[in-house]
Amino acid sequence: MSLKLPTAVDVTRILEMCIGTSPVLKQVEEPFDLASPPPGTYVSWLKDDTDEVRGAILADLPAVTFLGGTMIMVPVGGQEDQVKAGAASEAIVDSMAEINNMLRGLFNRLQENDHVSPEPMVLYEAPGADGPNAWVLCPGERVDMAGTFAFGDGRLTILSRAE
Repeated sequence: MSLKLPTAVDVTRILEMCIGTSPVLKQVEEPFDLASPPPGTYVSWLKDDTDEVRGAILADLPAVTFLGGTMIMVPVGGQEDQVKAGAASEAIVDSMAEINNMLRGLFNRLQENDHVSPEPMVLYEAPGADGPNAWVLCPGERVDMAGTFAFGDGRLTILSRAE
């Protein structure tokens, strides 16, 4: 069975708890283009207890920098500098990984789901049509969220692998 995804409302609640501010991302209908994502897009693969990939959390550089940076209190100017430089610091990426870890509880509380754990965040590379992660181009379910930050627009997408 495919991994069931949390609602955007539940995701927003966790994000607010992690960064201590009101909603920054809202659900959008237009999907994040994962075939040609912007540079600096990160992914955390969601794996079950057998080490099988069941889903993914993806975020572009502005979203990673804002969410991860805000959680560890990096000033907005410092976040903007990292976006302009085209890469988030290790501390910000690690902080975003902690946010993903908090989001894990949403998946694991859904009765239909097997237990999943997020892998550390890595730079996302769009898969080839027959690569092992090609499923992200046609996932079972998806929740797409977007927001505007002081330094630009950002996106966060949660996917489940079709079974």
